Amino acid sequence: MTVDQDKLTRKQKKDMNLLRDQDGIPSYFIAQLGKNDMFKYNIKGKYLLDEAVNIVYECVEMLGGNIVWLEANKGADYIVRFHKNNGFIELQSEIQEDKVERIQLVKYLNTE
Repeated sequence: MTVDQDKLTRKQKKDMNLLRDQDGIPSYFIAQLGKNDMFKYNIKGKYLLDEAVNIVYECVEMLGGNIVWLEANKGADYIVRFHKNNGFIELQSEIQEDKVERIQLVKYLNTE
């Protein structure tokens, strides 16, 4: 994950163990988390997210690290709220190559 340290709070920098001039952070990225509409009533979103984070915890045991992150479209209030309710916090937002603004949400694994 790449961050602009000028936009981070002192606590965020501490939680990420950032060095002064470091802009890349070793982390785990959860991509393409979603449900097929055919199964939208059979599987809860919280279950999928918990399973993804549990896999990251297994990776942490083998490789180390303490940050997992994901992205959500800035206008997708329900999705952003869902992730925040499940322990993720908003870190930053950026307009990406496809001209869509996405919010990056992080979860610090060393705090649980």
